[in-house]
Amino acid sequence: GGAVAGWSAGASIQGDWSSDTEEKPFTEMFGFLPDVCIKTHFLKWNCQSDMARIVEKRHEVLGLGLDERAAIAVSGDEFEVFGTSYVAVYDYNKVLLPDGKYYLIGPGDRYSLTERKVVGEPKTYIKKVVERKWSEI
Repeated sequence: GGAVAGWSAGASIQGDWSSDTEEKPFTEMFGFLPDVCIKTHFLKWNCQSDMARIVEKRHEVLGLGLDERAAIAVSGDEFEVFGTSYVAVYDYNKVLLPDGKYYLIGPGDRYSLTERKVVGEPKTYIKKVVERKWSEI
């Protein structure tokens, strides 16, 4: 019956974990989104490898990299991407062929946090995302 919103650090604290520093990449946050780590300013700050290190250490964590021109709105166990840019998804059990450790979903795409997959017909081209553990690439 309410809403929680945040930008920058206000978005990062909504997951279970923060990835903001190399020294303490597993700082506990508010945990509104269980087993999720959120990294903001993702593309602008070139943070693509930061999240990979976290998910490699904690395979159960779903990493979400939010670009400055993208947002997610969570309802139940799904979120939808809003804005004009992308959200990077890091899931230890999925790769973007041939060896990508994350893939991008864009405005209008919906994602199930429990099933860990895009819901419905994706707006972003993700046909090359396959079930495969990162340790297999």
